[in-house]
Amino acid sequence: MPPKLKQGTRLTQCYGKPKKSRAAQLQAARNQRKLSKSNQLISPIQSRSTSSITGAEAIVQRGSPIPAPNSPPQQDLPLPSISATDTPTQDLPSTSTVDTPQPKEDKPVSISASKRKLSYLGPLPTVTAETDPELLPSTIVDLEKLSPLFMGLLCPFCAQPSLTLSGDATRNSGLAVFLQVKCKLCDKVVSSTTTSTRCDTQVYDVNRRAVAAACATGMGYAGLCNFTELMNIPSLHHRTFDCHVEVIKKCDLFSRDSLAKAVEQVHKSYSAEQDSEVKDINVSFDGSWQKRGHTSKSGIGLVIEQRTGLVIDFEILTSHCQICTTTGKKMQQENILKYERWLAIHKKDCDANYEGPSGGMEKEAALRMWSRSILNNKLRYVTLISDGDAKTITEIHQLNPYPGTSVTKHECINHVGKRLGTALRNLVAEKSKQTPKITLGGKGDGKLRPEVITKLTSYYSNAIRRNATVPGMKKAIMAILDHCRSTDDTPLHQGCPEGQDSWCFVQRAEARGLEPGSHMDNLGTPICQLVADSIQPVFERMASDDLLSRCVLQSTQNTNESAHAVIWARCPKHLFVNRNRLCIAVAIGVAEFNFGSASSREFIASLNLPCGVETKKRGDKWDKIRTRKAEAAVTEKAKKFRKLKAEAKQIEEQKLKEKFGEFYLTGGGD
Repeated sequence: MPPKLKQGTRLTQCYGKPKKSRAAQLQAARNQRKLSKSNQLISPIQSRSTSSITGAEAIVQRGSPIPAPNSPPQQDLPLPSISATDTPTQDLPSTSTVDTPQPKEDKPVSISASKRKLSYLGPLPTVTAETDPELLPSTIVDLEKLSPLFMGLLCPFCAQPSLTLSGDATRNSGLAVFLQVKCKLCDKVVSSTTTSTRCDTQVYDVNRRAVAAACATGMGYAGLCNFTELMNIPSLHHRTFDCHVEVIKKCDLFSRDSLAKAVEQVHKSYSAEQDSEVKDINVSFDGSWQKRGHTSKSGIGLVIEQRTGLVIDFEILTSHCQICTTTGKKMQQENILKYERWLAIHKKDCDANYEGPSGGMEKEAALRMWSRSILNNKLRYVTLISDGDAKTITEIHQLNPYPGTSVTKHECINHVGKRLGTALRNLVAEKSKQTPKITLGGKGDGKLRPEVITKLTSYYSNAIRRNATVPGMKKAIMAILDHCRSTDDTPLHQGCPEGQDSWCFVQRAEARGLEPGSHMDNLGTPICQLVADSIQPVFERMASDDLLSRCVLQSTQNTNESAHAVIWARCPKHLFVNRNRLCIAVAIGVAEFNFGSASSREFIASLNLPCGVETKKRGDKWDKIRTRKAEAAVTEKAKKFRKLKAEAKQIEEQKLKEKFGEFYLTGGGD
């Protein structure tokens, strides 16, 4: 007999059910669809036995008599249409009826941000190439395999089967290869062509697509060369690659159209509340740098509207210009007057548009976007959701972009939660350096170990998320400290939430009319009195009215972080790129973040390139995968699974540290 659990003790169970095979999942789905269709067409009928009735016997027409067990089988007749007001014409005994599933109560369905954004554009236009079945897609071909296609053909000049396929390397243009069909006997050229069409009068389609793909995927010129080397296909010269990049970067109409569509959706979402032409909206802002650290020469800033989750404006800043670094610097050393004349002409085309330290890029990007918000977008960014590690809001207040209307800052609750962990870790380090030394960390009972700090940070973030008012947040935050330092002799659970669903084991027991268990067995994160007295000022500071009043929106910068991830996936952070590459990556990344694969097709169209069937097919597939993953990620089951997975990972890592020891310690080197 298993031991009896005390009140409040929880058993850790394996999360989830055994995974079914793919065939079993498909069969279960088919059965569910058949059952739902039959329940819409038939009414509950009499059954001789619920365990012996078959599906064929259960299908009875509305108003027809039930056949006897030994009666001859009736012919299958089409089921009549049934409306919601139809009633059975024959009284049926209610002794035994076929069970029909009862409708479940409607629950609020959480829609993912990806699904909401992809629905803004509505049904996308069909691709012209999709209606032409004879149009061949683009592909990579081993040209030697095409030679047998011409061996059996007759030469139109000598009427002999002597045609061959050959090429001329001097007439190749990048990835576009020149081919000709030539007769071996009469040495005459029958026909010739290249493996790619021209997208305009100067460049080939395949070369422009290759450069656009290299910029859109983050490969760059070196990655494209490595790809062509392994695939045994010709490549592009680096100067030709740079010329293509320059042309692609100038297609800023694509970027402006993408932002204009996002701004239009924002205006629609606020049109019912605000009648004025200029709308007041809530936005989240965050900056990001192209290289890690604080020495990056390029950075970006994004403004995302909170209700729609769309990027409505961005700014790209860079303090580096390759021409100024090479040509300009050399000219400045040789002739200063000639350099000044050259600089006056070059200034309008210079890549550098920012002077100052890398840390000031975020502030400068915000000032530029707030200054042009009314002129370009007819919007006022009156609420700024940002982290607290930059002086952005101070600079905006000094700028005063909207006279008579102030800009209010609200905190990202994820960053606020991290502040508590940082403050506790700093407190442990400070106390250990005092005289006399006070040890808050360590392995003792109730000490402030790293895993305890992580849990307290999580509790603090949850207290903010679960309360919409400042008094409620303050009470929940201070209840964390009182709960963790409680003992059997001194219980301090007055501020803990009440009810059977409370996270406090004492409040759960009282709600159920049971005797609470001991604190030693049920208190998950105990802290000793010394630690509690030391960290109480930190909790009081993190529960101030000024800080919590900026958390009432309960918003985060997750959308900004997601947008940054999409952008830097197209422009790797470990490699330096010039401004042109960065502009292309930001334009494509922002458009994809807003509207999915439709933006990729618009980008291709802006380069005067045809959009084929495979492009549309692959884009639609990625949109479905993106929506499916996003819909699954917002479910409660997925959230619980991620939490349990993170906890299991921490437990496993702690076991490995206890087994093999610590390898990275401050001052622990030889």
